[in-house]
Amino acid sequence: QDLAAAIEEWLALHAAGKAPASTGMPWLTWRQSARQLMDAVVHDRHHASVAADRMAAQLLVDMSAMVREDLKTGTQRVVRAQLLALLKLQNRDRQVLPVYLSDEGGRWHYRYARRYLHELGGTDSYGVHDDEVQVARGDVFYCPDLFPGAVNEAARIGLYGRWRDIGVRICFMVHDILPVLRPHFFPPRVEKVFGDWLRTVGKEADCLVCISAAVAEETRGWLAARMPARALPQLAVLHHGADIDASKPSTGLPEDADAVLAAIAAAPTFAMIGDRKSTRLNSSH
Repeated sequence: QDLAAAIEEWLALHAAGKAPASTGMPWLTWRQSARQLMDAVVHDRHHASVAADRMAAQLLVDMSAMVREDLKTGTQRVVRAQLLALLKLQNRDRQVLPVYLSDEGGRWHYRYARRYLHELGGTDSYGVHDDEVQVARGDVFYCPDLFPGAVNEAARIGLYGRWRDIGVRICFMVHDILPVLRPHFFPPRVEKVFGDWLRTVGKEADCLVCISAAVAEETRGWLAARMPARALPQLAVLHHGADIDASKPSTGLPEDADAVLAAIAAAPTFAMIGDRKSTRLNSSH
C-alpha cells in the first residue's frame, strides 16, 4: 500500500511537471564506495611502515558463491564491483585478496581465489594453484556475498572463532533481511536457511556492513529479539556505487528488447528491480 501510494504521488507530480529529476539524486562512484568500505571494515587502521621481513596485512574478500557460479544477480554485480574497486585501493600496507570456502579434504577452510582473479582479469589461469589461506593478527575478513550453508558449517567447526582469536577482524555484508521479514515472498525453505545464516553472522562478526540505515535497524532489531543476552556486532552503513560500468556488468540485450523498450518509451514506467536471492539460497551448500 505504501508503494502504491508513492507511485500515485509520483504520477501526480509527473502530470503537473513537478516530479523530481533523477539527475538530482546524490550518488557515489564504486571507488568512493570502496573507500567507505575500507573505513568500515578496517577502521582506518594502518601501519606507519612495513618491515622488510613481513607481509602487508590482508583484506580477505569472500567470493565463495561467485567462484562457483556468477548468476548475474544484482547482488553479485555489487560483489564484483566492490572487489574490483578494493583491488585498486590496495597498497604496501594492505593487500586485497579474494578467497573462497572449500571442503576439500573433508574440512571447511578458505583458499585464495587466484584462478578466479585471473578469470576476472581475462588472463590465463593455467598452472595457478589456490593455496589455503593463512591469517595473522591485523588481517581483515570481509564477506559481501551470500553463501549461507557453507558459512554456517564453517562457523559450526569454529573457523571464524579461531581467526578472531588470532586477531582477525570478521565482517559480513547484509544486503537485506527480507527472507525473514517477508517469508511469504520466498520458497518455504529459504526463511530457515537465511535465518540460520543471520544468527551465525550475528554471533561470529565483529562488524555487519549494511547497505542502508533501514537495513541496519531491521538487522539490529531482528538479532536483538532473538539473541537478547548476546552483545551485537557493530553495524556500519555503506552506500553502493552507482557507476555501473565499474562493476564489469553483463552486456547484450534479450530477444524481446525492442518491444520492451518501445513499451517503456510509450508511457511513464516504473522498473521493479528484483534479485534471484531464493535461487542463491536454495543452491548454496
